[in-house]
Amino acid sequence: MDAKISVPRRGQVIVWLKSCPRCNGDLYEDTDIYGRYIACLQCGYYLTEAEEVVVRYASRRASRARRRESRDLLAAVAGG
Repeated sequence: MDAKISVPRRGQVIVWLKSCPRCNGDLYEDTDIYGRYIACLQCGYYLTEAEEVVVRYASRRASRARRRESRDLLAAVAGG
């Protein structure tokens, strides 16, 4: 089963703060003639495909948790 991967629009930059497995630096996504990749801004480390999946999955989970918290907060304000 292929995982759904979000593709940034032209001009958008995706950055994961403090997510580098090697130095805890900031990761960014970029493309070149070989395809897309995620690399560290500080140490230059390129993530393996398995590490990319972990970073993307953690990011998606955090995003869903933030949406859920916002929804709960709005429901509490509206109800009270």
